[in-house]
Amino acid sequence: KWTGTACAQVGLGLASQVYALALFNDGTGSRLFAGGSFTTANSITFNRLAKWNGSAWQAVSNGLNGVVRSLSVHNDGGGSKLYIGGLFTQAGGSVTANRVARWSGSAWSAVGSGVSGGSPIQVNALLPWDSGSGAKLYAGGRFTTAGSATVNHISLWNGAAWAAVGTGLGTQVNALASFDDGTGSALYAAGSFTNIAGTTFNRLARWNG
Repeated sequence: KWTGTACAQVGLGLASQVYALALFNDGTGSRLFAGGSFTTANSITFNRLAKWNGSAWQAVSNGLNGVVRSLSVHNDGGGSKLYIGGLFTQAGGSVTANRVARWSGSAWSAVGSGVSGGSPIQVNALLPWDSGSGAKLYAGGRFTTAGSATVNHISLWNGAAWAAVGTGLGTQVNALASFDDGTGSALYAAGSFTNIAGTTFNRLARWNG
């Protein structure tokens, strides 16, 4: 962490790669959550997800059974939850969650039937974005199906089901962001794609809903 004048350790750190950070109030106050490929640190089992309480890293239930690549906080109608994306298929040791899961602060749940199709199947980015009809959770990565919809590497969760975002993107999405360039808020996607529905897009595209 940066104090304003110097860098300082965050506890004793974590034992392997950290890919994502997010702030989430899990009922005990706002906490910093970290996701990645780490499984243990300092004799504590984390299983790829940990939270920082201001003085120590703590486990989050039983974590995930695969790498975590993205974290985001979103309220899809049932209160704010921490959404987790990655390469995992199980959350908390018992909940089937195909590359997307959510944590309420006390319990794990699946996000529909998750995503599938691709190699490796993974969710690299999660972002709530409002196209004008209320915020939806957008997911980008390497997958071709979300729920029962054909989505091509990007999809949205409307609180009840996954849906396509246009014709999707040609291949893997690595990052999502929202930005208003003066013409209204738009969703930006970056990744390894070079073609969308026959049109050249060199790894960056914008969706205005």
